[in-house]
Amino acid sequence: MIEKYGKVAAGFTLPTIIIVGVLYSFVTSRAIMFKVFRPDSVHRTKHTFLGWATWIAIVFGGWIISFVIGEAVPFFNDLLSLISSLFDSWFGFIFWGAAWFELNKGRRTQGPWQILNFGLAVLMIIAGLFL
Repeated sequence: MIEKYGKVAAGFTLPTIIIVGVLYSFVTSRAIMFKVFRPDSVHRTKHTFLGWATWIAIVFGGWIISFVIGEAVPFFNDLLSLISSLFDSWFGFIFWGAAWFELNKGRRTQGPWQILNFGLAVLMIIAGLFL
């Protein structure tokens, strides 16, 4: 019984974890890239070999460091899983459902498309609370 619900929960959380992980990696890599090259550098604005090589090295290095930290420290893997699940269920489901409600004040049930979106927003919030 628990295994069945675990698979369903994993089906909801894994895509969110991957998407948010890639987003974190991109933002961190971009911040490092902007520290490596000064603002007027051609490598920040044009497709140069050095710019791409630096970008690939930063992203690859960040993923390697994250993997080592996540797998080498015995308790960190479980801690990271717990933290990412808690944050991702909030940011990946509850936040976007609540954002829809905020952005659609006064027109939440105007027409069939809005009613469908209303139901999807409610389902997203319920899924986030469940996860």
